[in-house]
Amino acid sequence: MAPVGQYLRYSTVFDEQANLRVLALAATLDATRPAGVREIYPGYGSVYVEWEDRTLSNERATQWIDTALQAEHDDLKPPAEITVPVQYGGLDTDEVAETTGLSREEIAKLHAAAHYRVCARATVGQPMMASTDERLRVPRRKNPRTDVPALAVAIANEQATIYPVLMPGGWNVIGTALENVYDPHRPEPFLFELGDRVRFEAAEGSAPATPDRLGLLPEAPQHPALKVDEPGALDLVLDGGRLNQAHHGMAQSGPLDPRAARLANALAGNPPGTTLIESTLNGPKLTALDDIVVGAAGRGFTLELDGEPVGQITTRVRKGRRLQLKATGEGVRGYLAIAGGIETGSFLGSASVDRYGLIGRALRAGDVLGRAREVAAPHEMQARPQDAPYHLVIRLHRGPQWSREAEAALTKEPFTVTTGDRMGVRLEGPEVPGGELLSESPPPGAVQVPGGGAPILLLADRQRSAGYDKPAVIHPDDLSLAGQLRPGETIRFVIVGDHPVPWFRDLD
Repeated sequence: MAPVGQYLRYSTVFDEQANLRVLALAATLDATRPAGVREIYPGYGSVYVEWEDRTLSNERATQWIDTALQAEHDDLKPPAEITVPVQYGGLDTDEVAETTGLSREEIAKLHAAAHYRVCARATVGQPMMASTDERLRVPRRKNPRTDVPALAVAIANEQATIYPVLMPGGWNVIGTALENVYDPHRPEPFLFELGDRVRFEAAEGSAPATPDRLGLLPEAPQHPALKVDEPGALDLVLDGGRLNQAHHGMAQSGPLDPRAARLANALAGNPPGTTLIESTLNGPKLTALDDIVVGAAGRGFTLELDGEPVGQITTRVRKGRRLQLKATGEGVRGYLAIAGGIETGSFLGSASVDRYGLIGRALRAGDVLGRAREVAAPHEMQARPQDAPYHLVIRLHRGPQWSREAEAALTKEPFTVTTGDRMGVRLEGPEVPGGELLSESPPPGAVQVPGGGAPILLLADRQRSAGYDKPAVIHPDDLSLAGQLRPGETIRFVIVGDHPVPWFRDLD
C-alpha cells in the first residue's frame, strides 16, 4: 500500500486565527475519519492528512475532506494555563545575543515575559509555541544538531519550544526546562495539549532525570520461542507502525525496509504488520526454546541455522537449534519473523519500539521472546534472492517545495551517504537550494533540505513537524532502498513525476 498526503492550508505564515481554524478542522476530520487514514496532523497553518490509496481511494479521500470543510466545526475546549520553570542560559545564548544585540539577561527577561500558545506538537509531545517577542526572533540554525539535550528551551523565528528528550533539532537553545514535558509512564504522557496557554518563569535548579523507558516485552512470555544469546548492534521488535498518532508527535516507526518485513512475515505465514525483529548492521544469535517456524528477509542479512545458511525460505526450527542473522555487507537491515508473531505490549496502538519516545528497547542477551499466538504450520514458501543493485538509483516525486533549481541539483550528480539512523539519512554532494518555512508535517521519505543545502532523507522515525524545504519525496516503492543505505554508499536520484494528488489545497 502506498501513502498519499495532502496539506489543507490556511496560511503560510503564522497567524493565530488561522491556527485555530486548523485545530477545528483537524477535530472534524478526526471525528469522521474513514478506514485507510494514516495521519491527521494539525500544524501551524495547515492540516496534513495522509491515507493509504489502496484502502481509501484518492477520490473518496477528497470527498471526505470536502464534507469536513463544509461541516460546522465544534468549539475547541478551553485551554489549560501552564507555567514552566526555566534555568536560562543555553548552548546558543551567546549567539542569539550577538544576533539580536541583547544581553543574556535581556534574552531571559523577554522570553519569560511573553504569552505563548501551543499551536502544534512535534516529536513525543514537543510543544510548538507562538508567539516569541519580535526582539528575540532569530532564524533556525543552518545545520541542525543531531543531539539537542532533553528539556532544552529553544527559539526560532516567532516560535518557542521545549525538547522533551535528547533528539535532533535546529532551533536556538537558550535555557533548560525544570519539568518533564513527556513521560510514557504517566496516565497522560504529554504535559501539553493543543491550544494550551504557556508562560515561562526564570528559576534556579537542576533538570529532572529523563523518564525510564516503557518496557513492552513481557518478562515471562506465555509461549517461549527464542532466547537471545548474543544481541546484534540494534535489534528492535516492530509491527506495522504507530499510525494516527502524529497529533501527539509520535513517530510512525515500523520497519525501514517495509518490503523485506512483509516478505519475512509471509515466509513465516503471518499477515503484514505482525510483530517481528528488525536488525541493523549485525544480527543476533538466538536459541530456539520450542519447535518454531521462522522466515527471514532483507538485503543486509542472511539467516543461518546451526551455522549453515538457509536463505529466504519458510524454515522449521527444532527446539535447541541455533539461529543467527548474519550480515551480508550489502545493506544494513534484515528481518526475522516467527510464525504467530512476537508477544509484546503496546503503546498508543502499536508494539513498535520508539527509541526517541522511550517506548520499548533494543534486545539484550538473555531476553526471551514468546509467540504471540499458536498457529498452524504455514505453507512453505521460498523467495528469489534479492540482488544488490549495481548502481543505486532512488526515484523521487516532486515534493511540497519543489523548484526547477532543486530538481536540477538533486538529479545532476551522485550523493554520498554520510550518516544514517531510523530518523533519516544525511547526504553530501551538490548543494541543493533549501531553506525555512512555516513548520509542517513531513511525509514519509521526504527529502528535506535545510539552509545549508545538504539533503536529509526522512524515514520512519522522522520528526512530526519540520520547518525546512522538502523539494522531493521518495517514491513509496523505493523507501525500502533508502532504509538499506550504508555510510559511504553512493546514490543517484531521478524524478519520475508529480505526487498522486496536489500537495496543497489552499483554503480561504
